[in-house]
Amino acid sequence: MESMKTFQNSAILLVALVGIGAGTLAFGQASPTLHKWSDTPPGYPAGKTWDDAYADYVQRETTVDMFANGKHHIKGQEDCKEAAVLIRADYCIDHNLPCQFHTTDGRIVSNTSQLQNYRPGDSAEVRKAEFLTYLSRHVSVQTVSMDTYPIKIDRKNVVPGTVELYMKPGAAHTLTIQSVDSTGFVVSIYGTEQQSVIKNENTYFLFDGSGFSPESSHPYATGKDGLRKWRHYDEHPDVRTEPGYDDYDQYSSNFKQEKADGEMETWSDAVVRRIQLYPGTVGDKINNVANQLCHQVKVNRAIIIKSGQTLLDADRLARGPNYTMSPKSVEYDQSSTFSRDERLKGDVKYLDDLLASIQDDPDRDVIISEKDDILQNCTIRFGNGDVSQRMTLADFVDALRAGEVFSDPNATLAQKWGATGERFYSPLEADNNEVASSSGRRSSH
Repeated sequence: MESMKTFQNSAILLVALVGIGAGTLAFGQASPTLHKWSDTPPGYPAGKTWDDAYADYVQRETTVDMFANGKHHIKGQEDCKEAAVLIRADYCIDHNLPCQFHTTDGRIVSNTSQLQNYRPGDSAEVRKAEFLTYLSRHVSVQTVSMDTYPIKIDRKNVVPGTVELYMKPGAAHTLTIQSVDSTGFVVSIYGTEQQSVIKNENTYFLFDGSGFSPESSHPYATGKDGLRKWRHYDEHPDVRTEPGYDDYDQYSSNFKQEKADGEMETWSDAVVRRIQLYPGTVGDKINNVANQLCHQVKVNRAIIIKSGQTLLDADRLARGPNYTMSPKSVEYDQSSTFSRDERLKGDVKYLDDLLASIQDDPDRDVIISEKDDILQNCTIRFGNGDVSQRMTLADFVDALRAGEVFSDPNATLAQKWGATGERFYSPLEADNNEVASSSGRRSSH
């Protein structure tokens, strides 16, 4: 999420796709073997393109720390729009595909262009890191919009790698779809600046819960946000010839339909209806929500708490054991889980509503048993130093319902996880991979 930034189109200066002047070696790899996006990649059947290979890569290879560790490490921080651009640019460089990006300093750069800070003699990996770092500091939601195009909403076009872009007064958001299941359930990737990682989010809730959807956007954004794909400037200089291009459908008042109960679809309902292979059962939805809760809590929430605790411990070492973060400080805002916990409460309520809807379902007991297995087998580990604690997602959900989960970064770890009172948690050596079980309270559903 970021504040809207003004981007001056008149300031855009074209940078040649091939380096000019001294040191004309193209960035990363030499350009003679540059692939076309419409080519068939090695190992793929005829008719498949590099777009298909990119979709497979996004679904298979993206991880929560891909820009914080290993070969993907760069010198910048990744918020939502940086994560989307860097995933694309990283793939283009590694697979010698042409990619072009508008930047906030008025350029159009590509992985085959010569940057001003290019230094002949640097290794390909150093130049790659420099290029990704440059991009991470010079993109915005508006530049992503310029480098993508709106698509027709159907199963062929809404695939891993598709960009979800939202604009509204005062805020904007960029997501990359990571997976789409047969029922139209979507998981997306977004970045968080303070942790320098990407995260997986359950898009079903983001569409509705965040208030972002094309028909609610500011008028100037219409046609510039929504579900989009990356441009292929080399083969389609006219955006209207791009595969799946459609500048009207998802923004139309006819995009949503009236449901059987007489209520109007939400924008996300309309998207799901168009991309699902079959409607899916309530049991499918319940399992999807339970699995996503597991990921959100044990991975994404845990990252924020660990980062905040590291900051707090360092401050207490330097300033004294009683130091607390000020609620007005940047570090407090970065370390608080309040907004995430509010969203998790909404997810739990949605799960409860789904469970309430199957009271007369003959498969109710089986559905609840499957849900309980997911919640009870999802183990959350947390702690400091060499010792960590463990609890199950079932216990965390109970604590969340009871209002016993603290979002304040100054709270104890046990309070942050609701692992207090009746709720059981046990010490566990940090490197012990034993599967945990909990003797705490279980869901009554």
